[in-house]
Amino acid sequence: MRILVNHVGFEASGVKHALVQTDTEKSVWLNHDIPMKFEIVEYGTGKVCLAGFCENVGSVEGWKNWEFYKLSFNDFTVAGTYRIKIDFSEETVQSWPFEIRENLFVEECLSDILFYLKGQRCSGEVDNHDCNIPFFGNRKDRVDVHGGWYDASGDYSKYLSHLSYANYLNPQQTPAVVWALLQGLSFITQDTRPTHFFLKSRIREEAAWGADFLVRMQDREGYFYITVFDGWSHEPEKRMISSFKTQEGIRGDDYQAGIRQGAGMAIAALARAYSCGLKGGFPAEVYLKTAERGYAHLKGKNTEYLDDGRENIIDHYCGLLAATELYKATGSKSYLDDARERVKALASCQRRFSDSSNYWVADRETGRPYYHPAEAGLPLIALLRYVDVEEDIAPFRAAVEVLGRAVQFELEVTDEVNNPFGYARQYIKPLNGHVHTSFFMPRDNETGYWWQGENARIASLAAAMFWVAANYQNDHLEAPLNRQTVPSLINYATNQLNWILGLNPYDTCMMDGHGWNNPEYEKDFPNAPGGICNGVTGGFSDDTGIDFLPSSAGTSRLHRWRWSEQWLPHAAWFFLAICAEYHCRRGGAEDEG
Repeated sequence: MRILVNHVGFEASGVKHALVQTDTEKSVWLNHDIPMKFEIVEYGTGKVCLAGFCENVGSVEGWKNWEFYKLSFNDFTVAGTYRIKIDFSEETVQSWPFEIRENLFVEECLSDILFYLKGQRCSGEVDNHDCNIPFFGNRKDRVDVHGGWYDASGDYSKYLSHLSYANYLNPQQTPAVVWALLQGLSFITQDTRPTHFFLKSRIREEAAWGADFLVRMQDREGYFYITVFDGWSHEPEKRMISSFKTQEGIRGDDYQAGIRQGAGMAIAALARAYSCGLKGGFPAEVYLKTAERGYAHLKGKNTEYLDDGRENIIDHYCGLLAATELYKATGSKSYLDDARERVKALASCQRRFSDSSNYWVADRETGRPYYHPAEAGLPLIALLRYVDVEEDIAPFRAAVEVLGRAVQFELEVTDEVNNPFGYARQYIKPLNGHVHTSFFMPRDNETGYWWQGENARIASLAAAMFWVAANYQNDHLEAPLNRQTVPSLINYATNQLNWILGLNPYDTCMMDGHGWNNPEYEKDFPNAPGGICNGVTGGFSDDTGIDFLPSSAGTSRLHRWRWSEQWLPHAAWFFLAICAEYHCRRGGAEDEG
């Protein structure tokens, strides 16, 4: 038996609960006629501050032989450090110590994420090589693409995106970091405490570092390069601009990035950098010029760069964000018109799940459900940013309808089965299987190899839900949801943060340097403080199960990365989520930029 908590702690005015995890064999020993009592005790003194009873919340189908009991303490708001204690049979079980106080996540986590990003900056011998880098294929000139961040613990390449050959799973990588930093900054800009003044300065500095890199990643013809790739060799002389396919890293010379392949997000990030008046190695005007040039180029070329030659939902939400940020930056109605068309395209990617909800399809022609292990919240986030700038009532209401039905789906699919952790569920289709709802992505998918923990997915959904809740609190949004939905949205979002920070079946804090049981990657490629690892997956041999660093996978690099390797998108979306949580608790105060 163990007591699972968020290892960092809980916001004093927020949702607070813990779970007791036992197995079914031990559970039968418990006297279910006598409720299990818990105590919250002051750490250090043992003083009992609150007592209550646990509720049996059952098991999750396919999740080992675990059974769970829930204990809630939402009304306990006294700041301090505590443990939860339960007397069980002849032993006393205690949780890890945790804090309760206001602004906990922003104050404990934001700075460390920024230190993590700064530590991931491309530098030294590798960066020197990137100042004069070749292309894969017949092109003979070289370009300067220095800067940016290393992608992951064991991957020193730099990505706008990858997995293009799979069409439906392109993750937004470096550009998403830049945009998330700036959107997160807007959520905390109303905080005028001196410590936050310096924090905001560091956010701008890190965003400028990334924006400068995106400028260099644009070709003289106007397109963006998709990847600076070393073939996972970690050898500077093997770095070049190329695409690649499969786990073998087969290079290609189709390195022009389409909208879904990182270019749309790069445009959005650069336009946002201009709107925020960012000044890095380039003046803000260069950020806007680069964004507009890239957008104009892709207006006529996007489908040429896509592996299957046609747009899908990822193009639509990345294109929506790009057009929205350009409209915000320039006031040009042509960008607003394009954004409205992208909203219509997203609406056409919805299918009925229930009377009040719609799920997304990735492809309108095939009806393949949209699922994404790195950014499932991004369609919602793009719509939220759009409704921030749309002033005409008809398109505004149309977008809110699309948004509301999608949000309702996320709530419904997550509550569809017994789910003590409130872990965000999804609608999937294995490549050779049938459509169904699931906790985790399928191993059998279009990439042929890529499945991993989904901390970026659940963090992006948390960011979206906190943002939606903030907008309903300040009456910026209207039907189909309403203020009564806000507690459900906040609970959903908080559950995702809890999972990442230790309230998960493996009692592991996924953010290095916080909590306990931080996962280790490889001795030669250690994880860094402030970074977040990939996380928990479905079963190693069965999608319906659950696993985290299973012994059956061995210690080989071939699989270990799936769970314990850190990756930029996890940090980016988690950063945005905790900023959005702060924004939500402040009632959705107006932002900047």
